[in-house]
Amino acid sequence: MKMIRNTNETNLLSTLGQRETQIFEMLSEGKKTSQIAETLSLKPNTVSTIKKVIYRKLKVSNSLDFFKFVLENKEKA
Repeated sequence: MKMIRNTNETNLLSTLGQRETQIFEMLSEGKKTSQIAETLSLKPNTVSTIKKVIYRKLKVSNSLDFFKFVLENKEKA
């Protein structure tokens, strides 16, 4: 999923590291923390911590705001 809506939002996405980007993509697909943890061979607590970091970097406070961000920045086909 490519996210390139505007410069400010693109800059927010560019602050994510490789693992954060990987988890961002999976979260944006609707995967749950436990599914992501199993897929990436991580502990659920590790995924939850990374999720919090992603939210902070994207300046969202909850999953509703996260999905609004995803939808607003999804490249139009």
